[in-house]
Amino acid sequence: MKRLFLLAQIFFPLLVQAQSTGAPLCPVNQPCDSITVSSPSTTKDTKVLPITLLASPATGQSYSAPVVVGDGSLTFVLPNEIPDGTYNLQLKKGPPTGASGQQGDSITDLSPSQIVVKRPTITAVSPKGAFLDEKSTTNQVTVLGSGFRETKADKKAHNTLQFTDSRTPDPCDDKKKTDCYSLDFKSDREVAITFFGLNPDLDYFSGPKAFVLRVDGIPTNSDKLSLIHTHEGVPKELAFAGVGFILVALFFLIYTGRKGLKQQFGGKSYILSALFLDVQTQTYSLSKCQFYAWTLASALAYLFLVVSRSYVQGSATFPDIPSGLPGIILASAGTAIVSTGIAGAKGDKGAGEPGPSLSDFISSGGVVAADRLQFVVWTFIGIGTFLAIVFQSDPRDINDLPAIPSGFLQLMGISAAGYVAGKVVRKAGPVLTNLATSGTSNQLTFQLTGSGLSQSALFFIDDGQIFPDSITNSAGSSLPEIVQQDPAAGDNFARILKFSVKNPPASWFGKSQKFTITNPDAQKATIVFQIFKIDPGTITINLQQKSLTMGGACLDKNLKVTITPTGTAQSIEVKPDDKTTTTSFVGTVELPANVGTVTVTVKDGPGMTFEQAGIKVS
Repeated sequence: MKRLFLLAQIFFPLLVQAQSTGAPLCPVNQPCDSITVSSPSTTKDTKVLPITLLASPATGQSYSAPVVVGDGSLTFVLPNEIPDGTYNLQLKKGPPTGASGQQGDSITDLSPSQIVVKRPTITAVSPKGAFLDEKSTTNQVTVLGSGFRETKADKKAHNTLQFTDSRTPDPCDDKKKTDCYSLDFKSDREVAITFFGLNPDLDYFSGPKAFVLRVDGIPTNSDKLSLIHTHEGVPKELAFAGVGFILVALFFLIYTGRKGLKQQFGGKSYILSALFLDVQTQTYSLSKCQFYAWTLASALAYLFLVVSRSYVQGSATFPDIPSGLPGIILASAGTAIVSTGIAGAKGDKGAGEPGPSLSDFISSGGVVAADRLQFVVWTFIGIGTFLAIVFQSDPRDINDLPAIPSGFLQLMGISAAGYVAGKVVRKAGPVLTNLATSGTSNQLTFQLTGSGLSQSALFFIDDGQIFPDSITNSAGSSLPEIVQQDPAAGDNFARILKFSVKNPPASWFGKSQKFTITNPDAQKATIVFQIFKIDPGTITINLQQKSLTMGGACLDKNLKVTITPTGTAQSIEVKPDDKTTTTSFVGTVELPANVGTVTVTVKDGPGMTFEQAGIKVS
């Protein structure tokens, strides 16, 4: 029991103290407020001296005010000049009594006996810059602080706005909803100000405006707000529009010189994307693309900053470029230049499938390259993070672009170095610029022209491999013949490679198909080719009509067709006419009247030959 008693003695005073501190000590008032305190010992006939507000620790000065006495109450008005602070009330009866001039007795039953004086205060404005709403009619800001007062039943506007350096709009009413403002009380710490249809010809939208709020005539401290005569998305829209204009201008410049700049691969024309093309390999260049991507991202972000600073914030300054960004642009440009130099010194990457594709950015000769893949990944991360931070910034208070951290600069440098090192270490890949076929259906000769063509490569037509044991060269060896060496790529690499295949399959003739060379490191290059096909049973020669017709596949007017009468050595050329198609050849020929049988010979440009003897002339 003694322990419980001791605990009660300890905790009971603490509990009483907690309850007393949780209750409000005294009301909060502001200068010029009328204050009424109760005093049971006074009546309206009681004579009193002016009330004294004893010195506040914050001000060190006392103030006094006249008092109106009522039955059990006293009323006085706080002086206008009284500063913020906590004041104890002291009131004495009067007039002074006694011959010595002493004052009367103090009145000690005042309630409350202490008051707090605090002028209305603005602590924050949110947002600092107010855009127009979606209907382009209002700007709205929220003012945070203390001492704001609600409009009560008397409908008196306790809170009013005043611009200190510009004309203040009129308060809105039921009849006026243009070029005015409405101030809505949210709490004693928050009010919302809405501006309706302000005249853009006035200076309301020309930058930050200093203002005060007056609460029952007492001004707050001064703060600033900006009214913006546009929408929140306009800076971003103008930035994209500016970049779009630049791209259109670039396209116009390229288009004016399209005859010299246009590239054609596989029947397709490339104009704007020719900026990214590696013409030698007919692929997209990763180093060029990365340089253009960072340049475009920098331009987009900088335009967003310029529009935000000038159009939204009203700041007539030329924004600076963020630290680190020039370093990335320099590294990107340097990577592109070094890559070009490496390709010239040791050969290009493999061309892969014919024509450019997006996979070129992560592959070399149809093989995914780790150095290229990581270069793409970090480029995406860098540009994506940079633009995300920029566009998440509020155009009302953005001052500069995000700085590129030194660690990320080092990482991008390492990434670029890995990409360049990969090009140095990796062997040159095959590039096919031309494939010429010659010979007959009994022996077909392939001559490959390009660069980085390995003598030990594997060859494929569509999905079928040309097996090494079926390959011969002019010396009888099973290796392809190097007609012209490629010194940049190495000893066993060629610019012109030639080999023959005996008894080629019939499926190689008469259709468009892909020829692929794959070097020992799996880099490859592919080119589309076709070999014409003649069906011997379709050849007919009409002596009277002076015509030759034959059917087949992959035929055109460029075929050279000749007829040699049997028993003679003189060949007569057949001229193709407009009826020639890809499946039939129709030509005009004049033959002697006594010709009975002939030999028909068909050749294409590269030297592929078809010959059929004993064709009867009808």
